[in-house]
Amino acid sequence: MTGPQAKQPSNNDQKPPLQRSLVVRFWAQIFDWLSWFSLSGLLKIAGMTRFGCKFVAWRNKKLDIYQFIELYVMLHAGAAFAAMLLMGWGLDRYLTENPNRTIVGQPYWVWAVAIYAIARIFEVTVAQINMLLFAEYLHPHKEHERKVKAQKKGESYETKPYAVRGFRRTVILLLHNYFEVICWFSVIYAFLLRSGMLEMADKQLTLGVLTIFRQSLLLMFTLNTDAYKVVNEVAVFALSCHGLVGLLMTLMVMARFLSLLPTPETLDEFENGASPKAQAYSGKTTITQTLEDPTRDNEKQSG
Repeated sequence: MTGPQAKQPSNNDQKPPLQRSLVVRFWAQIFDWLSWFSLSGLLKIAGMTRFGCKFVAWRNKKLDIYQFIELYVMLHAGAAFAAMLLMGWGLDRYLTENPNRTIVGQPYWVWAVAIYAIARIFEVTVAQINMLLFAEYLHPHKEHERKVKAQKKGESYETKPYAVRGFRRTVILLLHNYFEVICWFSVIYAFLLRSGMLEMADKQLTLGVLTIFRQSLLLMFTLNTDAYKVVNEVAVFALSCHGLVGLLMTLMVMARFLSLLPTPETLDEFENGASPKAQAYSGKTTITQTLEDPTRDNEKQSG
């Protein structure tokens, strides 16, 4: 007598196949792990606790996940701006009164703001890389895991295809992240200036909120570090990271989603295809027909 046969997995229970690319699978897994070491990853872990589950249940009654992400991004953009104001206010006077400043003598609140700035820059960078390269790739497997967990609880779960909430919304959130990263790097530069690890090349320049924001903005676009005089390797590392993040967010992420924005209608006859030349270029009529004598067809009809 044979024992009970094992249940054969159905097609719905099997994971969707991954691409046969070692480099894609490797980096997709790496950045998926890195996302758990960010602030949003810590929130996900906290949501698994008993108190976190109650908070998530309360939040779902007030906000959906998209609205929560929007609120999360906007609050951090405002926090970055406030931190830049806090670190840049009176910076020039502090540097003048403390010529022998060191990193050891910095107050605890300065350290806390700088560490939080580093954490947010890391989180935004990882999130943008995941959204650009790996989110759509890993989505079917994460949906399968959610479906399996729901089946174990006796609940039904319908898998959803990968899609963004909206292209316009995505670009606006990217602009918030862009502004936030510029402010956080301004905070880091203020910290390096206060610690004596970075100096301005122009000694006559008055340092303040607008100055550090302007220099951070210029470095985001031009990758030019001539305005700074580097004292040690920590400042070199910060400037290099700023250049890489700026290149990523400007050329890769923004360029991709800006091209996906819906195109508005135009009243120009050539642009909307109403003119004969526009129809010729679009293939509705041939260019030779457009260039022919307009009285030719009339002559044929009269003949």
